[in-house]
Amino acid sequence: MPLTKQCPKSKQKSDKRPNPPQPLQPVPSPSTILSHTRTLIAEYIHFHNEVVRTVTPSTANFGNTILPLIQADERDGAFPAMVSCLWYSAPDQETRDAAQEARKLWREADSELSARRDLYELVKAAVENEKASGEQGLDEEDKLLMWDMVRDYENSGHGVLDDEGREELMRSWLEIGDLAEEFKANLVKDEGGVWFTEEELEGVKEDKIQSFKLGTEEDGENKGKRFVTWKADYGAVVNWAKRRETRKRYIDEEDQKLGENLEIFKKVFDMRAVNAKKLGFKSHAEYRLKDRMAGSPAWVEAFNQSLKEGLEPIVQKDMERVRGFWRAHLKENPEFGGDGDEVPREDKGYIRRWAEAKDNIDHDKISEWFPVEYTVKAMLNMFSDFFGIVFVPLPKEELVGKIWHEEVEVFSVWEEGEGDSVGDFIGYLYTDLLFRDGKCRGNQNTPLGSVFFTPDGTRSYPATVLTCSTPRTTSAPCPLLKRREVVTVFHELGHGIHDLLSRTKYRRFHSWNGPQSDFCEGPSMFLEYFCWLPSEMRQMSCHYTRLPNHPEYLTQWREKNPEMEDPPEKIPEETLTELVRRRYIDQGLWWAGQLGVSIFDMRITNPPSREELQALDLAAVYDEIFRELIPWKRTPEELAKPKGNAHVHFGHLIKGMDAGYYAYQWAGVFAADVFDTMFAANPRDRKTWERYRRTILQPGGSVDAKKMIEEFLGRPVNPDALMRRLRAAE
Repeated sequence: MPLTKQCPKSKQKSDKRPNPPQPLQPVPSPSTILSHTRTLIAEYIHFHNEVVRTVTPSTANFGNTILPLIQADERDGAFPAMVSCLWYSAPDQETRDAAQEARKLWREADSELSARRDLYELVKAAVENEKASGEQGLDEEDKLLMWDMVRDYENSGHGVLDDEGREELMRSWLEIGDLAEEFKANLVKDEGGVWFTEEELEGVKEDKIQSFKLGTEEDGENKGKRFVTWKADYGAVVNWAKRRETRKRYIDEEDQKLGENLEIFKKVFDMRAVNAKKLGFKSHAEYRLKDRMAGSPAWVEAFNQSLKEGLEPIVQKDMERVRGFWRAHLKENPEFGGDGDEVPREDKGYIRRWAEAKDNIDHDKISEWFPVEYTVKAMLNMFSDFFGIVFVPLPKEELVGKIWHEEVEVFSVWEEGEGDSVGDFIGYLYTDLLFRDGKCRGNQNTPLGSVFFTPDGTRSYPATVLTCSTPRTTSAPCPLLKRREVVTVFHELGHGIHDLLSRTKYRRFHSWNGPQSDFCEGPSMFLEYFCWLPSEMRQMSCHYTRLPNHPEYLTQWREKNPEMEDPPEKIPEETLTELVRRRYIDQGLWWAGQLGVSIFDMRITNPPSREELQALDLAAVYDEIFRELIPWKRTPEELAKPKGNAHVHFGHLIKGMDAGYYAYQWAGVFAADVFDTMFAANPRDRKTWERYRRTILQPGGSVDAKKMIEEFLGRPVNPDALMRRLRAAE
């Protein structure tokens, strides 16, 4: 057998590495989590008490009030961040439970301090005194910090409510926080699914069927059947199962999952409406949006309406394309059954996958060129080229006691140096890429530490974690990324790069933090465009049989495929061409789905009154919005069915993106405009990347986002580029 070329090894540097100026923080045990949390909280409260003891309103200023209070907040921020990471990712339940309890203790401490009138009066006096003296010696981030701290206290009812009213408000916010934690815990714990016989799963790939749990005596009447989960196996059934009844039962039962979240969801939004009224706002949306880029519910609703109008003809075109696939399928497979005009809900995924197969698109096959261990490191190489930074993998012996699972990898990140050397230290990147029991499903990036300066002038460096749930079971001997997963991982890694490259004076403005949190998704959605450039896609690809450290994979492949030529090292050009050609097919439908969530978000956060909010049938409202945006014809049977629980199947609106889901659509507008205007002609121009880093990433939340964007583009952002791309889909 002739020798076959292996993919090149990653470019990460591993020698001539100086010791980072900041060590990795240790991973605490469950008992340490709670004991150290209590110690930190006691110290945290003590620092606040010391300010109150030593400063009066007449003497309060930035140096003796604002600065020590923010330093108390920042000095131990890395430990709570590690605790939150463990809540998502720790392999054992004891650690996750301890982390959840510690998070609650911090919420209670923050609530107690936010309610204190003596602290508010000192902070407000310090701001007024600084303004009276001309704010001498303060830079723009110092001034933003003062405003932001006053805003935090006012959001807790100071200046609006009396002591009793503030205490009642803070109890309500605490209860909302606890309910949100319960809601998200239900999402994490959900392991529901449907039992099927192997005959009912006809069409699903055999290796996938074998990966489904096999029923035993303990499963009673389900012995011998396969358990298909909703979390991990949705696409396998909806896109591949030949029997319509199988797909229909699976989708119908999935619709009804997480019923335990329905009352939590409704209660949280009712309580938010009450709290907003107490603070003097017409709605929760008005309260949340006052400091964001949007500024008001009216702006969001106008933005949503403009997107809706722009998407309507694109959605109709996408729907007709799906109908065309459907009619072509029925012509070839008349036994499938159907009227040829309207596509049953349970058939849409199957028909799209069938149409892709007609164009020789097999996403399982394509995933063979995207093994996790190679593709993620190739992504790091891309960021090295874009920004002139270096990722140095830390040896396993240095990670003992510093990682929560043996599969976690850590890179120290440095500025590019001369030759083989490295420049200044930037921070740490952790990667935790594979799913395991107890780990939160989904893909996300979370900070472990942010840039700020300690009281002695020492700089704290950022650390950030890329957490993914890549399935372990594939047809290959190693985990692979499907095409959509490649884009998602690159998107989430983009958040990590933003975290690493942000340079702010204070942690609360670092990276995507800050008052204008609706900007947070823009930089990562912009990066998704590079996952559709053939040159970059090829760089990320390497057939798993060519992995440098696993020559046995090729031997195994040859044994299974003795009559076939070895697969090419890189993904074939013709496959790339077809993937890029199909990129925007059905994207109008996808964007309409995203818009539907945003419209629903505003319906429940900006109702005319609390009474009207309470009267809403939330499932029916959610369904009605989507029927208007994507007007598929429905049968009387479909219309008569319960509307389902889709609005409680995701956690964005319950925590973090409430009155803020429009940020995803706005980020899409930003991404298309920035890419087409600044990068499309020369995607790897280092000067443009350096300007992007300096103008967009480094300021974090310390600069007004609209001004930041206008400085980079030379004008305000507009949706023309996104709509032009969606309209151009074949």
